[in-house]
Amino acid sequence: MPKKKSKTPKLKHTHKTHLMLTGIIVIAVFVVISSWSWLKEVYYGYEAESAFSTQLTNLRGPLNIFGFRSINSVTSICRSELFVQYSSPQLNCVSSISKYTVIGNSPISKNNYITQAKQLDQLLKQYGWTEDRNATPTIADWFEGITSGKDYYPDEGAYLTSGHTTCSMDFFVAYSSPSPPAFNLEMGCSSPVIKKFASSIIF
Repeated sequence: MPKKKSKTPKLKHTHKTHLMLTGIIVIAVFVVISSWSWLKEVYYGYEAESAFSTQLTNLRGPLNIFGFRSINSVTSICRSELFVQYSSPQLNCVSSISKYTVIGNSPISKNNYITQAKQLDQLLKQYGWTEDRNATPTIADWFEGITSGKDYYPDEGAYLTSGHTTCSMDFFVAYSSPSPPAFNLEMGCSSPVIKKFASSIIF
């Protein structure tokens, strides 16, 4: 009676094939996820940089006086961060910069900064920004305060949310009397929009 052929080699071959296919699928999934994450960073990073560059152009006149004269764009930084309203880390790409400026004690210099702040208020309104009004109704009012000797003001700023981006600026008192009046300006844009912080500074 002839012996039956063993099916073990075929089973082993089938098992190896399944393992290889599983490995290929796992690698493919990993590549897709990694590529998708990278593409999101590239896209939202570009969105943040583009929005920041646009707003620098829109507000160019006053920003030149406020320390941003030679700045046309800033490379964005992307990272995943935890926010209290989300259950998992969220991608946040930010393009921002901070500048310290001394106004000085000269009446001419003080009046110039107040004039530029009034122009900034007009441009912010023109381009759809909303002022925070943390300390004063307008940024010009805030400058009138610090140039008259007030060194205890809360910060004052504005924000703009459009599409996938949120842009914001914040002025801080950066002197203590009797030192000459000075301030620090932080400005930047981030993408995508983090819901809770869509109306506040996030860099």
